[in-house]
Amino acid sequence: MGTPKLLRTSECDFVFEWETPVVCPDEVRMDGCTLTDEQLLYSFNLSSLSTSTFKVTRDSRTYSVGVCTFAVGPEQGGCKDGGVCLLSGTKGASFGRLQSMKLDYRHQDEAVVLSYVNGDRCPPETDDGVPCVFPFIFNGKSYEECIIESRAKLWCSTTADYDRDHNW
Repeated sequence: MGTPKLLRTSECDFVFEWETPVVCPDEVRMDGCTLTDEQLLYSFNLSSLSTSTFKVTRDSRTYSVGVCTFAVGPEQGGCKDGGVCLLSGTKGASFGRLQSMKLDYRHQDEAVVLSYVNGDRCPPETDDGVPCVFPFIFNGKSYEECIIESRAKLWCSTTADYDRDHNW
């Protein structure tokens, strides 16, 4: 298997790519971790990719990507049920839940596309790329996600105690 790489990002979409020995069918049906070509009645199972996770680093950020499996273990707080996670210390931000996994085939790209949705509310990091810290304290109250209080758009603290540190 090749080394995964992050191709591009846009808002909350992160596109990763890596080579696998799996062949891509034409018209497909998804059943768990199996993709079936409806015309040729050819199936292949992606379960062999679920035995490990893939780590991708770009711009000093590390992502963990799971194929038909959790991206990280339960010790990675925010990513406990994530299929794709941005790792940050002992915390993580989920970019999509494993239960929402969908497989598809894009003819124009000649690629199997694995999609996850229902991740943590964007952004899991600041506009400058600094990871949010959850929970954080603001005005004496603990928050588990980005808030809009006192700002024009969603924001988060980059330390556990905004009241003390004033970092956001």
